Amino acid sequence: MDPISHALMGLFVGVAMAGLLKFKELKWPAIAGVLAGTIPDVDILSTLMSSAAFFKYHRVMTHSLIALFIFALIIALVFSRFKFQKKDFFKSDFSKYFTLSFVALIGHIFLDFVTSQGIVLLYPFSNQLFSWSFMPLVDIFLLLIFVAGLVVMEILPQKKVKISAVALILITILFVTKFTLYQYAENRVYGLDGFREAYLIPHNFDPLEWRVVVENTDSYFVADYKLFDGISERLEFVKQVDELIEVSRNSELVEKFIGVSSFPFAVVKDGSVLWYDLRVSNDGQLGYTAMVIFDESLNIIEERLGI
Repeated sequence: MDPISHALMGLFVGVAMAGLLKFKELKWPAIAGVLAGTIPDVDILSTLMSSAAFFKYHRVMTHSLIALFIFALIIALVFSRFKFQKKDFFKSDFSKYFTLSFVALIGHIFLDFVTSQGIVLLYPFSNQLFSWSFMPLVDIFLLLIFVAGLVVMEILPQKKVKISAVALILITILFVTKFTLYQYAENRVYGLDGFREAYLIPHNFDPLEWRVVVENTDSYFVADYKLFDGISERLEFVKQVDELIEVSRNSELVEKFIGVSSFPFAVVKDGSVLWYDLRVSNDGQLGYTAMVIFDESLNIIEERLGI
């Protein structure tokens, strides 16, 4: 999910939990919530190491169950100023901040889990990618709920806790609605054209529309599906057989990219090879791209991550 949604989810969770846990003020719980809601994406710094490191580490270590406890512990220690109360421990600032941070961290993990990119939840015990793809990477309806909540908070600042709670309830209803629509659409798509292994990618704006990706032996079939209009705009991406594409597989970047991709698709362009994942890019033109550039002797002279 996009960083703005993560930050605002953390904010609303922090404020709502502040009321539930009976914090004396909202400022620091809100800040702790925002921090917890965004800190798992610290793995984006892996791009400073190399482009391949991004695909190796993003949504892996820092998005695991173990990381949730570690991050929650660190945030709780910092915001409670390392003060422990032996008496009434479960009512101490440390336990409150730990609970608040853990819930906000779960919110971050869940937002990523319900998108097509998914997370490696059980790292380091398993590298399996978990994804429940019924929400787009950027959901306009989710952002509208957040913005509406912020506006109402400015109008009624004394009701911030209740407003946050109502916003979280509306978000839950949105999730349930999107999941129900996704399940219904998936069942309908499987009944069309004999599809059995179709992958549905939600539309950013239209909750009744999805991109359908089907992998065949020599190609990918991509189409738009609208709930009441059926399949339209069919595209076929033929898997190219090319020497440059085969050589590009020796790139560490491409190896990692293919490892995290569901539908890797390569295109040769001006002496370079561009790798897309149709799960993310939808039409082979957007999303993360692994680019490998060659010289005249087919030696790799550059490899980089593109968006």
